[in-house]
Amino acid sequence: NAEYMGGKRVGKRFKMSTDLINRVLSALSRGEVPKDAGGQTLDNITFEVIQLSAGETDDLVKKFAEGLARVPNFNCKLHLANCSLSDQGALWLSRALRSAHGIEELFLSQNKITHLGAIHIAESISQNTNLRVLDLLNNPIEDEGVLRLAEAICVNRTLETFKIGPLTDAGVAHLCYMLKVNRTVTSLAIDVGGCESGAAEALTLVADALRSQQTLQHIQVTGHESPDRVAELTYLTNKNRLKALRTSGPNNSTSGGANLLDVPVRRYLDNTVYAALNQAMYALQQKMSVDSSLSLKEQLMYLSDFLLQKQEST
Repeated sequence: NAEYMGGKRVGKRFKMSTDLINRVLSALSRGEVPKDAGGQTLDNITFEVIQLSAGETDDLVKKFAEGLARVPNFNCKLHLANCSLSDQGALWLSRALRSAHGIEELFLSQNKITHLGAIHIAESISQNTNLRVLDLLNNPIEDEGVLRLAEAICVNRTLETFKIGPLTDAGVAHLCYMLKVNRTVTSLAIDVGGCESGAAEALTLVADALRSQQTLQHIQVTGHESPDRVAELTYLTNKNRLKALRTSGPNNSTSGGANLLDVPVRRYLDNTVYAALNQAMYALQQKMSVDSSLSLKEQLMYLSDFLLQKQEST
């Protein structure tokens, strides 16, 4: 029903107004699973909260956590991105993760969660056996919070997708330790833009961690400008049979990787050749951004010269 409780429904996903959430919370407070206007049980639903202030979000998250404690098997996915969610809200979410068995996804990007809120969440996911997705990108989480999250994910056995950043050098090191231990995360997105030593060093650590990692299938790295290291990651993408590698710079500009050279091509190429071709494609892309008038012949000659120089240098 498209008019269910004032919410906008797209498939099984609702953009929830404050009034809509209050109605859902009313059902949960009675220990009942919410239903739509036609009496259909709303199970396995994605609730997306929009246009709330910090105080409103924290208060509603508290009520939601209390309601889920009464209906622990209510299956849902929570989208709380860009809602000014604070550490207090993260505390209530952590309590919900402990008491409710049905929360499968938590999208918390672009909020105000610091290391304190991250620690609360870490304490709950170390015990949680249902959460599959955790998105904490674009939150001011400091090194202590990243460490505690990494430690929790090391013992968690259900999390499949993890997104976090911006990371510092120490944060990248904590994450790489997690990569070497965890065997359930298949999709990873990180922002390395906060690294003081430069993103190249951060990518080197990630590449090193991936050498012993056989679980990841998708990885996205943002916040860097380091084509050589991206080429190394591309090599490991091939070696470890990752299905996708996506990379971009501080302004979301493409910086190389499997998105420049179609992934299926790699099955026909030697790993070293595949990595060199990606570097060449990146270099050509940079040149074309300055001079877009290059003819096809000139582009092919540029690629040829680049690869010859690469061969001579090795």
